Amino acid sequence: MATSKPMPPSVRAKLDWAKKHLDTFKVLTSGFVKDQAYVIDREIQSNGSRDVYRYRDLGWMQPPELPLVVGDCIQNIRSSLDHLVFHFVAQAHDVTKFRKGQFRQSAFLITSLSTHFDNARERHKVIPDDVWTTMRGFQRYNGGDTELLHILDNLAVIDKHRRLNVVAAAVSKINLLPWFQQTTGTGSINWHTGPLEDGAEVCSITNPDLEVDFREHFDIALSVHDIFPPVPAAVVPLLEAILGYTETRVVPAFL
Repeated sequence: MATSKPMPPSVRAKLDWAKKHLDTFKVLTSGFVKDQAYVIDREIQSNGSRDVYRYRDLGWMQPPELPLVVGDCIQNIRSSLDHLVFHFVAQAHDVTKFRKGQFRQSAFLITSLSTHFDNARERHKVIPDDVWTTMRGFQRYNGGDTELLHILDNLAVIDKHRRLNVVAAAVSKINLLPWFQQTTGTGSINWHTGPLEDGAEVCSITNPDLEVDFREHFDIALSVHDIFPPVPAAVVPLLEAILGYTETRVVPAFL
């Protein structure tokens, strides 16, 4: 099915609207990301055997609409996939004669097991065979980047039923790097990943002779335990990856 046909207008519109929401999110969070609305304080334990580095919030107020903007971006990306499938259903059938239940048969399925996908065929029989076959290639059990669609689907379900938890800061070993200046003897560094509140411990060091110069970077993140244990996912890179995969890999495969 892969050719250079143009993207269906409703699919293009959904993806463009998702981009607008992502741009809005970047504007709303620029005060935190650019203004360094936090510091890392070093706290020496009384016996001198352990240094603790703590996150200190400098008072950045999270805009209350952040979870709504993230949810709107997610829902538009997820909806673009359903619009994509319906585009081909409408080409194969006279949808003006569809009963209500037949419209529900048109959907972009995202499953974790091949048996679940195969068993759903009878409930989605209005979908043309070639579209169904292409859709099969983007199921999670195929591995690789298809995991992004699984994350998208889960986030869309969560957003429909409860508020997405957008945290003001999140740290992982990936975006918080220690730079060792001098070491004598042995010791250990204990990292603490996850969403941060004021006073939260970022790491502790058991060697008192080890000095650490932090070059830290925190992101606005989604803290969704069902999907990202134990490290939250930075919102912008995650949504850009899902959006890019949908726009450049998934949709073109059907055209």
